[in-house]
Amino acid sequence: MKHLIAGVVAGIGGYGNCVGVPTVGGEVNFHPAYNGNILVNAMTVGLARADRIFYSAAAGVGNPVVYVGSKTGRDGIHGATMASAEFGQDSEEKRPTVQVGDPFTEKLLIEACLELMASDSIVAIQDMGAAGLTSSSVEMASKGGVGIELDLDQVPCRETGMVPYEMMLSESQERMLMILKPERQAFARGIFEKWGLDFAVIGHITDTGRLVLKFQGQIAADMPLGPLGTTPRSTSGRGSRRPSRRSSPPAMFPRQTIMRRRCSRSSAARTSPRAAGSGSSTTTW
Repeated sequence: MKHLIAGVVAGIGGYGNCVGVPTVGGEVNFHPAYNGNILVNAMTVGLARADRIFYSAAAGVGNPVVYVGSKTGRDGIHGATMASAEFGQDSEEKRPTVQVGDPFTEKLLIEACLELMASDSIVAIQDMGAAGLTSSSVEMASKGGVGIELDLDQVPCRETGMVPYEMMLSESQERMLMILKPERQAFARGIFEKWGLDFAVIGHITDTGRLVLKFQGQIAADMPLGPLGTTPRSTSGRGSRRPSRRSSPPAMFPRQTIMRRRCSRSSAARTSPRAAGSGSSTTTW
């Protein structure tokens, strides 16, 4: 256990130093429920102005859906499900599902997003956490009560031959999804290109209440967002219910705070545990 905790501490400190977020204190708690299946939650908490919080609920039929940050690869596919699985003799086969963060690229992404936030350009914004493009697009559209259509041919990929399944489930790090005001699209592109980051319009908001995925001129998926965006409820033997997540959580914070959270397996924590999102599914700045 000691070497695992040392890896967690080293990962938090190393990543924070590269990004420029000092670790000035900390607290560690243990619960016996995780003795056989270790889960690490790491976060940094600060203060933010209430009038400068950016939300993730998509709005505005026809508004562009924009992908920014690093390119999409095959790393991290099924990373969220792997985080809840047990490690055994086949653990080495699961290694590709561990996402590898790049704090230096993350720093560029933070600065680019903060610069864009200083302008009146963003309608909604959310990081691509667990389940990557799937969770971010579905959550944003569901929270806003709108539909979303994506052209996967426009997704920046760093590997050849990637198919929709891989693009939608990839958990490659340092990526954000945002809804922009159409007239601010060129302005936003200039900012991200200045910071050396990918900027691609990969879709638009619709009024259909559906998720539509297009790939190579064909419909790869067309489904209602309702069942995908509904928070599941589970019951115990006595019929009690877990509280559901609050609706429309903040997706990103301004410079006054950089809040990062991430749920990762202990093996991943030995690399560099980092944030985002909105549990393991989002990153909050």
